[in-house]
Amino acid sequence: TYGSPTPIYHPPAKKEVAFDKKHFLDHFHKDHDNHHFFDHFHKKPVPPKPKPEPKPEPKPQPEPEYHPPTPTYGSPTPIYHPPAKH
Repeated sequence: TYGSPTPIYHPPAKKEVAFDKKHFLDHFHKDHDNHHFFDHFHKKPVPPKPKPEPKPEPKPQPEPEYHPPTPTYGSPTPIYHPPAKH
């Protein structure tokens, strides 16, 4: 009458949670150890990344020039980024 007098009663959930906690702790510990390795690896790719950034210098020039041609339609191609070619 009430629409399910017995609300999904699953005792195994309790056991799962306890087990999950242990698993989570193990995973977290592993992640922490990996953090050191990640930091070292991440540090390497950081310097080479800023190199290609200065290349998009010609981007600011064509951007403003292409914008005015379509102000009525709301710019059918507002995302005009020549650096994407690279």
